[in-house]
Amino acid sequence: MKRIAYILTLFLLSTACKKEDNTTIPANNNPCGNTVENIAGIYKINSFESKEETDTFYYDFTSTHIAQCNYDDLIILKSNKLAEYKDEGTTCTPPENIPVTDWNIFANGDSIVINSDILHNSPPRIEERYKISEYDCNKLVISRTEINPFNNKTFLTRIKFIKQ
Repeated sequence: MKRIAYILTLFLLSTACKKEDNTTIPANNNPCGNTVENIAGIYKINSFESKEETDTFYYDFTSTHIAQCNYDDLIILKSNKLAEYKDEGTTCTPPENIPVTDWNIFANGDSIVINSDILHNSPPRIEERYKISEYDCNKLVISRTEINPFNNKTFLTRIKFIKQ
């Protein structure tokens, strides 16, 4: 009888101490959520990758598409939907003078629009839409599909940023 009471007590103690996990994670398994408020922050570019649509792997073009002096620069996505580019650390020659622009997240959270002069360091063009491939509260990965104007092949571009 003592043995049954001992086993019953152990069982009750082990189940009584168990806590339920009430954490709700959004449907896309992202605890942060792809919202302006969550994604707003200061970022540095981590990599620039591309591949033809039929390729299996992405190829890293960071060193050939991004000048060395840009590796330490900051892209600031503000919660008021303004975006700013700061030439930090090693200054590029000539210095980068990119005006304040804007950015936004589409209502369903799957895409981000950033004025192209922030990402391409070119004169202002139309805003460009990128798919949010990954966002884990620290790393932001955006991607898009483009057509190569020289050979009409479809290629995928992926840009990774790390929140500072």
